[in-house]
Amino acid sequence: MIIYKILHPISLKISRKIHGKTLHILSEIPMERDGAIYMANHSCRWDVPVAVDLLKSHTYVLAGKQSLQFMDWLGFEINGTVWVDRKNRNSRSFAYKRMKKLLMKKNNLLIFPEGTWNLLPSSPMLPIYWGGITLAMETGKPLIPVVMEYRKDDVYIAFDKPAYYRKDQDKKQSADMLRDTMATLRWNIWEYFPMEKRSEIDLKEWDREKEKRLKEYPKLNYKYEMSCIRREE
Repeated sequence: MIIYKILHPISLKISRKIHGKTLHILSEIPMERDGAIYMANHSCRWDVPVAVDLLKSHTYVLAGKQSLQFMDWLGFEINGTVWVDRKNRNSRSFAYKRMKKLLMKKNNLLIFPEGTWNLLPSSPMLPIYWGGITLAMETGKPLIPVVMEYRKDDVYIAFDKPAYYRKDQDKKQSADMLRDTMATLRWNIWEYFPMEKRSEIDLKEWDREKEKRLKEYPKLNYKYEMSCIRREE
Protein backbone atom coordinates (compact mmCIF):
# COMPACT_ATOMS: atom_id res chain seq x y z
CA MET A 1 0.00 0.00 0.00
CA ILE A 2 1.25 3.46 -0.90
CA ILE A 3 0.44 4.76 2.60
CA TYR A 4 3.27 2.66 4.05
CA LYS A 5 5.77 4.17 1.64
CA ILE A 6 4.54 7.66 2.53
CA LEU A 7 4.96 6.86 6.23
CA HIS A 8 8.32 5.17 5.73
CA PRO A 9 10.43 8.18 6.86
CA ILE A 10 8.48 8.11 10.15
CA SER A 11 9.04 4.36 10.39
CA LEU A 12 12.80 4.88 10.02
CA LYS A 13 12.83 7.46 12.82
CA ILE A 14 10.87 5.13 15.11
CA SER A 15 13.22 2.25 14.28
CA ARG A 16 16.29 4.33 15.17
CA LYS A 17 14.61 5.53 18.35
CA ILE A 18 13.85 1.95 19.38
CA HIS A 19 17.21 0.31 18.72
CA GLY A 20 19.69 3.14 19.47
CA LYS A 21 22.55 1.06 18.05
CA THR A 22 25.60 1.90 15.94
CA LEU A 23 25.48 -0.08 12.70
CA HIS A 24 28.70 -1.44 11.16
CA ILE A 25 27.92 -2.59 7.63
CA LEU A 26 30.67 -4.98 6.54
CA SER A 27 29.60 -5.58 2.94
CA GLU A 28 27.70 -3.78 0.23
CA ILE A 29 23.91 -3.75 0.67
CA PRO A 30 22.32 -5.40 -2.39
CA MET A 31 19.36 -3.34 -3.57
CA GLU A 32 16.81 -4.64 -6.08
CA ARG A 33 14.47 -2.21 -7.82
CA ASP A 34 11.77 -4.78 -8.53
CA GLY A 35 11.49 -6.26 -5.05
CA ALA A 36 13.52 -8.78 -3.07
CA ILE A 37 13.26 -11.18 -0.15
CA TYR A 38 15.72 -10.35 2.64
CA MET A 39 16.39 -13.36 4.87
CA ALA A 40 17.82 -12.39 8.27
CA ASN A 41 18.93 -14.21 11.40
CA HIS A 42 17.00 -13.52 14.61
CA SER A 43 18.52 -13.30 18.09
CA CYS A 44 16.93 -10.39 19.98
CA ARG A 45 14.23 -7.72 20.06
CA TRP A 46 16.34 -5.23 18.10
CA ASP A 47 16.49 -7.25 14.87
CA VAL A 48 13.41 -5.75 13.22
CA PRO A 49 14.12 -2.05 13.92
CA VAL A 50 17.80 -2.54 13.01
CA ALA A 51 16.89 -4.25 9.72
CA VAL A 52 14.29 -1.60 8.83
CA ASP A 53 16.86 1.13 9.50
CA LEU A 54 19.55 -0.78 7.64
CA LEU A 55 17.64 -1.43 4.41
CA LYS A 56 16.46 2.19 4.06
CA SER A 57 13.98 1.48 1.24
CA HIS A 58 10.52 0.41 2.39
CA THR A 59 10.37 -3.28 3.30
CA TYR A 60 7.39 -5.25 4.63
CA VAL A 61 8.11 -7.50 7.62
CA LEU A 62 6.80 -11.00 8.33
CA ALA A 63 6.19 -11.20 12.10
CA GLY A 64 4.72 -13.77 14.45
CA LYS A 65 1.75 -12.64 16.53
CA GLN A 66 2.76 -12.02 20.15
CA SER A 67 2.43 -9.51 22.97
CA LEU A 68 4.19 -6.29 21.98
CA GLN A 69 5.34 -3.19 23.79
CA PHE A 70 3.67 -0.05 22.47
CA MET A 71 6.65 1.40 20.57
CA ASP A 72 7.30 -1.94 18.89
CA TRP A 73 3.64 -2.30 17.92
CA LEU A 74 3.61 1.25 16.56
CA GLY A 75 6.75 0.60 14.53
CA PHE A 76 5.29 -2.58 13.05
CA GLU A 77 2.00 -0.91 12.14
CA ILE A 78 3.54 2.17 10.52
CA ASN A 79 6.07 0.08 8.61
CA GLY A 80 3.61 -2.46 7.22
CA THR A 81 3.62 -5.99 8.61
CA VAL A 82 2.39 -9.39 7.51
CA TRP A 83 1.21 -10.98 10.76
CA VAL A 84 1.16 -14.75 11.17
CA ASP A 85 0.15 -17.20 13.86
CA ARG A 86 3.02 -19.63 13.40
CA LYS A 87 1.08 -22.64 14.70
CA ASN A 88 -2.09 -22.03 12.71
CA ARG A 89 -2.10 -23.53 9.21
CA ASN A 90 -4.77 -21.14 7.90
CA SER A 91 -2.86 -18.13 9.21
CA ARG A 92 0.35 -19.37 7.59
CA SER A 93 -1.43 -19.91 4.28
CA PHE A 94 -3.01 -16.43 4.38
CA ALA A 95 0.33 -14.79 5.24
CA TYR A 96 2.05 -16.65 2.41
CA LYS A 97 -0.52 -15.52 -0.16
CA ARG A 98 -0.23 -11.92 1.03
CA MET A 99 3.56 -11.98 0.83
CA LYS A 100 3.40 -13.40 -2.68
CA LYS A 101 1.07 -10.57 -3.77
CA LEU A 102 3.37 -7.96 -2.22
CA LEU A 103 6.39 -9.37 -4.04
CA MET A 104 4.57 -9.50 -7.37
CA LYS A 105 3.85 -5.78 -6.89
CA LYS A 106 7.63 -5.18 -6.61
CA ASN A 107 7.72 -4.68 -2.83
CA ASN A 108 10.56 -5.78 -0.58
CA LEU A 109 10.01 -8.35 2.14
CA LEU A 110 11.94 -9.16 5.33
CA ILE A 111 11.71 -12.71 6.70
CA PHE A 112 13.39 -14.33 9.71
CA PRO A 113 13.55 -17.94 8.46
CA GLU A 114 14.56 -19.41 11.84
CA GLY A 115 11.02 -18.57 12.95
CA THR A 116 12.08 -17.48 16.43
CA TRP A 117 15.00 -16.14 18.48
CA ASN A 118 18.25 -18.10 18.33
CA LEU A 119 19.75 -17.96 21.83
CA LEU A 120 21.80 -21.14 21.61
CA PRO A 121 25.46 -20.62 22.61
CA SER A 122 27.19 -22.34 19.69
CA SER A 123 24.75 -22.59 16.80
CA PRO A 124 25.04 -19.70 14.32
CA MET A 125 21.72 -20.60 12.67
CA LEU A 126 18.71 -22.64 13.76
CA PRO A 127 17.03 -24.91 11.19
CA ILE A 128 15.16 -22.65 8.78
CA TYR A 129 11.64 -22.80 7.41
CA TRP A 130 11.20 -23.13 3.66
CA GLY A 131 8.59 -20.42 3.07
CA GLY A 132 11.04 -17.80 1.84
CA ILE A 133 12.64 -20.31 -0.53
CA THR A 134 9.22 -21.22 -1.94
CA LEU A 135 8.36 -17.55 -2.41
CA ALA A 136 11.60 -16.97 -4.31
CA MET A 137 10.89 -19.98 -6.53
CA GLU A 138 7.31 -18.99 -7.30
CA THR A 139 7.85 -15.26 -7.83
CA GLY A 140 11.30 -15.25 -9.43
CA LYS A 141 12.41 -12.60 -6.93
CA PRO A 142 15.96 -12.69 -5.54
CA LEU A 143 16.63 -13.90 -2.03
CA ILE A 144 19.26 -11.90 -0.13
CA PRO A 145 20.84 -13.31 3.07
CA VAL A 146 21.73 -10.84 5.83
CA VAL A 147 23.13 -11.51 9.30
CA MET A 148 23.35 -9.28 12.37
CA GLU A 149 25.70 -9.77 15.31
CA TYR A 150 25.41 -7.67 18.49
CA ARG A 151 28.14 -6.44 20.82
CA LYS A 152 26.66 -4.06 23.39
CA ASP A 153 25.56 -0.99 21.38
CA ASP A 154 27.27 -2.07 18.17
CA VAL A 155 25.74 -4.23 15.44
CA TYR A 156 27.95 -5.90 12.84
CA ILE A 157 26.07 -6.67 9.63
CA ALA A 158 27.00 -8.72 6.57
CA PHE A 159 25.15 -9.53 3.34
CA ASP A 160 25.60 -12.24 0.76
CA LYS A 161 24.89 -11.75 -2.93
CA PRO A 162 21.31 -12.15 -4.26
CA ALA A 163 20.32 -15.72 -5.11
CA TYR A 164 17.69 -16.79 -7.64
CA TYR A 165 15.83 -20.10 -7.50
CA ARG A 166 14.09 -22.22 -10.11
CA LYS A 167 10.78 -23.94 -9.43
CA ASP A 168 12.35 -27.34 -10.08
CA GLN A 169 15.04 -26.96 -7.40
CA ASP A 170 14.88 -29.13 -4.29
CA LYS A 171 13.47 -27.02 -1.43
CA LYS A 172 15.17 -28.88 1.41
CA GLN A 173 18.54 -28.76 -0.29
CA SER A 174 18.07 -25.06 -1.09
CA ALA A 175 17.09 -24.34 2.53
CA ASP A 176 20.11 -26.24 3.84
CA MET A 177 22.41 -24.28 1.52
CA LEU A 178 20.85 -20.99 2.63
CA ARG A 179 21.32 -21.93 6.27
CA ASP A 180 24.97 -22.79 5.57
CA THR A 181 25.48 -19.46 3.79
CA MET A 182 24.02 -17.48 6.69
CA ALA A 183 25.93 -19.51 9.27
CA THR A 184 29.17 -18.84 7.39
CA LEU A 185 28.45 -15.10 7.36
CA ARG A 186 28.03 -15.17 11.15
CA TRP A 187 31.15 -17.28 11.67
CA ASN A 188 33.14 -14.80 9.64
CA ILE A 189 31.96 -11.97 11.89
CA TRP A 190 32.72 -13.99 15.04
CA GLU A 191 36.23 -14.85 13.89
CA TYR A 192 37.60 -11.82 12.13
CA PHE A 193 36.31 -8.69 13.81
CA PRO A 194 37.32 -6.97 17.06
CA MET A 195 34.98 -8.62 19.51
CA GLU A 196 35.12 -11.71 21.69
CA LYS A 197 35.23 -14.93 19.72
CA ARG A 198 32.24 -17.11 20.54
CA SER A 199 34.67 -19.95 21.32
CA GLU A 200 36.20 -17.77 24.05
CA ILE A 201 32.91 -17.03 25.79
CA ASP A 202 32.18 -19.62 28.48
CA LEU A 203 28.64 -20.88 29.01
CA LYS A 204 28.11 -18.82 32.15
CA GLU A 205 28.89 -15.64 30.24
CA TRP A 206 26.58 -16.67 27.42
CA ASP A 207 23.82 -17.47 29.94
CA ARG A 208 24.17 -13.92 31.26
CA GLU A 209 23.95 -12.55 27.72
CA LYS A 210 20.85 -14.67 27.08
CA GLU A 211 19.25 -13.43 30.32
CA LYS A 212 20.04 -9.83 29.33
CA ARG A 213 18.35 -10.23 25.93
CA LEU A 214 15.26 -11.76 27.49
CA LYS A 215 15.04 -8.95 30.06
CA GLU A 216 15.15 -6.43 27.21
CA TYR A 217 11.82 -7.85 26.08
CA PRO A 218 9.84 -9.04 29.12
CA LYS A 219 6.68 -9.64 27.08
CA LEU A 220 8.37 -12.43 25.13
CA ASN A 221 7.01 -15.91 25.86
CA TYR A 222 10.34 -17.71 25.60
CA LYS A 223 8.89 -21.18 26.14
CA TYR A 224 6.48 -20.64 23.27
CA GLU A 225 9.24 -19.21 21.08
CA MET A 226 11.38 -22.29 21.65
CA SER A 227 8.45 -24.49 20.62
CA CYS A 228 8.51 -22.71 17.24
CA ILE A 229 11.98 -24.01 16.32
CA ARG A 230 11.72 -26.09 13.18
CA ARG A 231 12.33 -29.79 13.77
CA GLU A 232 14.93 -31.13 11.38
CA GLU A 233 13.83 -34.09 9.26
